[in-house]
Amino acid sequence: MNTREPWPQSGWAARCLLDRVGISVNSDNTVGFYPEHAGRPFGRGVVLQDRVRNRPHEYRGSVTIKTTPEQDAKIQAYINERTTNPGYYNLAGRNCGGFVQGALRAGGISPFGDVASPRAFFDALNALNDARVDFGQDLSGRTP
Repeated sequence: MNTREPWPQSGWAARCLLDRVGISVNSDNTVGFYPEHAGRPFGRGVVLQDRVRNRPHEYRGSVTIKTTPEQDAKIQAYINERTTNPGYYNLAGRNCGGFVQGALRAGGISPFGDVASPRAFFDALNALNDARVDFGQDLSGRTP
């Protein structure tokens, strides 16, 4: 996690907000997957800019990972598709953490299996980044 440096000019970034996580590609404007009606544990989902549903003081940190232009395109295509067809939100499974994991998997980045908690996912990803894992390599199907 590198919170002292500015947002990246390339690559993708994950932002942790309390127990929520969002993602962006080549931008500091992260998006996340939320229930359409704030505070509900399930229901119709929506992909929104994180700043729409979260206050600045809820921001807990960020991790920026270098990716290839091909990975960027695949991750962004996933985000765009889910924005158009978000499906249903379920706090116990189909939540913001799964959304970010799905986006990364679309880009060939899947260093571990599904993580139940968005915060646990963020922390694990941050630890891998701190260990200097090369996310530009295909990490599909790897487990810790």
